[in-house]
Amino acid sequence: MPDLDAQLARSRDDLFDEITQPPLATVQRRAGALRRRKLAVRSGAAAVALAGLAFAVVPGVTGDGPPPVAAPSVAPTGTVYRDDGITINGLVGSPLPLQLEGTLADVEFVDQTTGYVLSECADGCRRIAFSTDGGATFRQGALPLGASGKLDLVGFPDGGLVLVAADGTSWRTPFGRTAWEPLPAGGTAPVATVGAGQILRYDGPSTLAVWSAKQGRVGTLARFPSLETVVWVAPAPSGDGAWWVGGTVGGGEPAVAVSRDAGASWTVRPLGAVGAAVESVRVSTLGSEAYAVVTGSGGARLGIYHSTDSGATFARTGAGGGAGPAAIAGDVVPLLDGRLLAVAPGVDDPEAGNWWISSDDGRTFTEAENLPAVGRIDRTVAGYVANDFFREYAAFTRDGATWRKLEVW
Repeated sequence: MPDLDAQLARSRDDLFDEITQPPLATVQRRAGALRRRKLAVRSGAAAVALAGLAFAVVPGVTGDGPPPVAAPSVAPTGTVYRDDGITINGLVGSPLPLQLEGTLADVEFVDQTTGYVLSECADGCRRIAFSTDGGATFRQGALPLGASGKLDLVGFPDGGLVLVAADGTSWRTPFGRTAWEPLPAGGTAPVATVGAGQILRYDGPSTLAVWSAKQGRVGTLARFPSLETVVWVAPAPSGDGAWWVGGTVGGGEPAVAVSRDAGASWTVRPLGAVGAAVESVRVSTLGSEAYAVVTGSGGARLGIYHSTDSGATFARTGAGGGAGPAAIAGDVVPLLDGRLLAVAPGVDDPEAGNWWISSDDGRTFTEAENLPAVGRIDRTVAGYVANDFFREYAAFTRDGATWRKLEVW
């Protein structure tokens, strides 16, 4: 007789199979209604202090910011979206999702439980919230005094988080909350290698900066890869410890550079001419598999390159045109079953922004038509974030196959 765990697993699977998903058009209409309600809240129709709201009260927090605004009293769908082996778990609905003023501008997870979201308003306001339970609940914090202009959430492999302003001013926060400590002015001394828990950031022509969650900008990496331009730097090392940088070599040919000794030396691998101006070259890895994706203006798909030997060699498997997305937004995700997941960007159209899956290393793609509209995928130090679900939400995944819609908007 099967044990209890096996019976429960089968019952769960049967229940999932019986869930009837509403038509996509119905969900899109609901998203439109939520957007209209949200606008009403921003205009002041619901801008009242509501008793009993739970929000973060963190000792030592500095900066301004109102308490969180309650989401509209509309029961979340709780829908589970499934197509072609991809699962997106919708809003849980208890408690209601936290509503931040503005729209989500940046999402960063530093481990499987700790995540941060930053929102921005048209009038320049900014709000921040954090989760310590994998995105199931969020609490609003406060930004540090002096944090203005373009802000960037930067996660680190050791679980730390740094907030960086456009002028280079930075603050760090203890794990799982937003009590900010200012970091010293950025260091400029040459640094031989990227240390444990540190990351690389592109800091201008021929400059890769080494950053630490405790010190901020430590200094400038002494050895710069021999690229003509740099258009992308990995947010964290790959599973084998390698650091990847994307750019171009002479004449604008796309290329990737890899360091397997923490930045002490670099190997540059040109990928071949693509016949158009290159705007991004991103590398995604899983085990010994590596994919380099070259895109142009508006994310136009110019070329996909596949490696089975940890990036020692690349073969072009996909080009622009043909079956598949005309453009790719952000990072692609190598799945554990050997397939490749990508999203096409949507522009001002709630029905645009589609999920695409390749079973032949990027040569051809098929569309997963029953998944929500999405804007782009971005890798974080702990997994991947899908931004702009119906232009309102975000989701997080560790493996690309199972996503959780974050309880914040």
